[in-house]
Amino acid sequence: MMSAKTRNISLFLILVGVTGMIGLLLANPLDGEPRSDFLQFLGRFHPVTLHLPIAFVGMLALMELLVSACKMEQLKGAKGFVLLLSILSTILAVVTGFLLAFSSGSDEPLVLSHMRNGVLLAIACLGLGALKLFDSKRVAVVGYRLLLCGSVLLVAYASHEGGSITHGRDYLTRYMPDPLRVVLGLEVEQKATVAKVEDLVVYRDLIHPMMEQNCLSCHNTDKTKGELNLESYAGHLAGGEIGPAIVPHDLDASELYFRVTLPRDDEEFMPPDEKPPLSEAEIALIEWWIEQGAPAEATLGELADLSAAVETYVADVFSKMLTPEEIERLNEERAALYAALADLQSDTGVLIEPVEANALEFSIYAHSVAREFEDKSLLPFEDFADRIVSADFSSSKISDEAISSISKFSNLKHLVLSKTQLTGKALGELAKLQKLESLNLYGSSLEADRLPELAKLVQLKKLYLFQTELHTDELLEELRSKLPDCEVL
Repeated sequence: MMSAKTRNISLFLILVGVTGMIGLLLANPLDGEPRSDFLQFLGRFHPVTLHLPIAFVGMLALMELLVSACKMEQLKGAKGFVLLLSILSTILAVVTGFLLAFSSGSDEPLVLSHMRNGVLLAIACLGLGALKLFDSKRVAVVGYRLLLCGSVLLVAYASHEGGSITHGRDYLTRYMPDPLRVVLGLEVEQKATVAKVEDLVVYRDLIHPMMEQNCLSCHNTDKTKGELNLESYAGHLAGGEIGPAIVPHDLDASELYFRVTLPRDDEEFMPPDEKPPLSEAEIALIEWWIEQGAPAEATLGELADLSAAVETYVADVFSKMLTPEEIERLNEERAALYAALADLQSDTGVLIEPVEANALEFSIYAHSVAREFEDKSLLPFEDFADRIVSADFSSSKISDEAISSISKFSNLKHLVLSKTQLTGKALGELAKLQKLESLNLYGSSLEADRLPELAKLVQLKKLYLFQTELHTDELLEELRSKLPDCEVL
């Protein structure tokens, strides 16, 4: 039987604790200003201490259930001790959590809500201690049980908020099976499906998942470190207190790229110490995307100049998006494509090679049949026009009429028409080949008055005109002025 003196001292301490918690709740000193490193050092014990109240409050509820429902009377003596541990651990978690938020300059809505619910949990545990002092009274017993149920719910909710601060609000639901999402009334996300790597939307399928993995835990709607929210494309453009995260075509002005490429020991390096840094391939992808203009909707196939490292990374991402059934289907399609091209090679004598092992893009070379290869020889290749990225028809018999077929090779990057009968009257049609980078007309029958046709090919990076009528200083200079981004040789 507890003495009156002990009960009064206990009530006084509980009252002091409740007063302190209410004061913290009302004062709300979280103003977003960072404080001393020492306070942050103390606050970083919060991830350690927060598990204690979860365990002790859960244990207390379980013990009460076993005693009342299963008549396990041997647990009665330990309930008071577990209650004391629940009170002390909850207060410790609240204090360290407050120090962490206060010292790091956090004032986001989710952090404030988490602190408020943590304080309410501490008050509830103190209330359990007060009611336990009067467990001989029926009303106190009923109040204790109701408050314990509320405490368990508060523990669960505050824990969920803590996890959301660290990992984002959808941490628990991100990979939830669709049937369970339906039961819980959550939105069922429509998963993006693509048939091939080139169909990947760069921002949606590559950049955003990378941000989710590495950045959104600190830069989301609820926790906007540095006033930066990277949950959306618009958030990247808007940036934070220092500047935009990305500036299309400008790496130097893109704060995101600057931070991820700093030395790891730099205090501004991102992601912070507790998270693994981005891989070289991920950084290369961000660099390439920004240089391409950081488009929001463009697919991989609509852009160009991927490095080998980025291609490997993209292929790995794509493979993880596919189901076993899709992988089997793609393998079957690849096998059918290779068989069809093998037949075409056999029928035409034109060498057809994949750009790399198991690739779905090909280069074609007509060297071995150049004497017989003419305009109509291109017709069988139109069925595979989107698969051809490089074509060499040098010294063949093709003429201007062949341009109609060649202009259908939508993914063509390199084209060699050297020493052909081409005069150039239809070359302007190649302007529709947006990926065409290199055109070789060396030694062809290109006429001097075809310069306006060549001037339409603004997508070119290299143009070879040696030993043609256009290869004069005056005409080359004029053409260079019309194609400023092209190296004219």
